[in-house]
Amino acid sequence: MVVVLAAFAIAVPATTRAATPWSIELFASGLGGLIHRDETWGFDAGFLATASAFRAALLAPMRFDRHGLRHRDWDERTDYGRILGELAWGERADPVHVRLASISSLSLGVGNLVSRYASTVDPDHWRTGLVLAMDFKPAGGVLFMDSILDPQVAGGRVHVRPFFWAADRGAPAGSAFARLEIGLSLVADAAAPTDPIPGAPDRHGLPISKTGSVMAGGVDLRWPVYRSRVVEVVPYGAWSRLGSSDGAHAGIALDFAPHKDVRIALQGEWRWLGPRYVASWFDSLYMADRLDFNGAPKVRARDALTNSRMGGMAGVVLEFRPYASLGASIDWDRRPEFRSIRSDLTVIVPEWARLTGTVTARGFSTSADLARPARRVGAVSVDVKVWRTIAVFGAYARDLEVEATGAASSRYRASDTVLAGVRLGLVFSGGQGGRTGHASSAR
Repeated sequence: MVVVLAAFAIAVPATTRAATPWSIELFASGLGGLIHRDETWGFDAGFLATASAFRAALLAPMRFDRHGLRHRDWDERTDYGRILGELAWGERADPVHVRLASISSLSLGVGNLVSRYASTVDPDHWRTGLVLAMDFKPAGGVLFMDSILDPQVAGGRVHVRPFFWAADRGAPAGSAFARLEIGLSLVADAAAPTDPIPGAPDRHGLPISKTGSVMAGGVDLRWPVYRSRVVEVVPYGAWSRLGSSDGAHAGIALDFAPHKDVRIALQGEWRWLGPRYVASWFDSLYMADRLDFNGAPKVRARDALTNSRMGGMAGVVLEFRPYASLGASIDWDRRPEFRSIRSDLTVIVPEWARLTGTVTARGFSTSADLARPARRVGAVSVDVKVWRTIAVFGAYARDLEVEATGAASSRYRASDTVLAGVRLGLVFSGGQGGRTGHASSAR
């Protein structure tokens, strides 16, 4: 999930592939609380539609403050993308998957360039993106764009499995070769701010700056050398170029499934980081850091990286399906401002309740500094169905807001958003069971 979007999108129930050929859900919700510490209230009204692999969610998100309609929700062209909650075809596991929505956690390949990228980090500056994924076993690819109304960050990855046809022979060794995957990634930010110091804010609150393009590319290799019902072992490596800087990644991912409902995943990675190279440049905080990375655009923060250095990554995921999932990871860099940690939690009561939370922190020298990192964001949201047609929801986000005045003008500062409300829903579905009306399941 996007760390700040839980408080804005929570009024929209989840969309999943319908068990019946088609379904339409009408919903309305009332909500209130704080957005960036300012009092607000409002409502959402819309509908969700599913038909086979197709899903669509359209809504009217209305927020009011003491001055009337909250103008910051509609003062940019990209803000109008929030009307489109989702437009999608297929699921991630399908051969073709297309999705129009705000991008929440996108990774390409082994994550050497794009890792958990989010297109929207401040809901005052909404960005509805596009993701197109294809996987036809011997080859496939992923293309993405951060905004369909004002694209700035875009890229993709194509991959091939050159020995895929060896699996036809049925030999265990042939099957292992068939899983070898080689990928090529290209990503660019066409409007990255380049001034050493962020300028005064424009009429939208974003800093005025000269811009330039930042290009990145890389080649990666993944090889699931061993796979059984219980264990999967995947060594991988990548070579990347960011502008004129180079970096190397080498790691291994282990996946254990001692029971069909239990999963334990471990990952470790070593990195060589050349001068001015930063691993996973396009990450969950990029859309804020590109403008303000400790007081300077992220492009300018690279200027201090004059020497080669070592780095790494470690992560763990624990799952107890379908009830709970917990994940944590750390990206380590010898330069403390580029270190980051992340933790995610999901708890589900099937058909009744869902709780999600995430915390991301960047910039710390020692473990004691985790209490005061350079940037920390996080969110927790809960959605509970209390009756067939009624659900309650709430969210808190430690999010980001662009400072409009004072010495820190045009810099991102930490803020708080709290929203809670009640949602009413009615579903009509067609198929073998006929038409029915009932509440949506919790997200």
